[in-house]
Amino acid sequence: MQQTVARLKLQDEVIFRLAESPVVTLLGARQVGKTTLARQVQERVGTATVFDLESPTGRAALDRTPELALRDCEGLVVIYQVQRMLSLFEILRPICDDAKRRANFLLLGSASSGARHRNWSAASRSPWPGGPSSSRCRVSALER
Repeated sequence: MQQTVARLKLQDEVIFRLAESPVVTLLGARQVGKTTLARQVQERVGTATVFDLESPTGRAALDRTPELALRDCEGLVVIYQVQRMLSLFEILRPICDDAKRRANFLLLGSASSGARHRNWSAASRSPWPGGPSSSRCRVSALER
């Protein structure tokens, strides 16, 4: 029961941050529950556009023209394994600053090494600011 309550609090926090920020990240080691949390958020929010950069199809959709693929999205956009394409942070910045933006982005990525975590932080211009997190997964919103 306590785990369910903690999971609901994380879901609430992700949904709150999505309402407040154009980009929310879930960062944690592999197999800690990021995907499960994202799917639970998707169920509560409704429909979502999903890109999984671990699958060839998902990666191909963003490899060719990522800005065109993302600019016209609406609602929740979930991108799994974003550490595989750190250049997305540069593409998302102007999209998120656009007053006509109709989407919020939930980015998930694994950070199994300190070097990868430093690369994430540098790419997102965010030192993963404080916020609710478990010992296994951190929820952060990119600030403008």
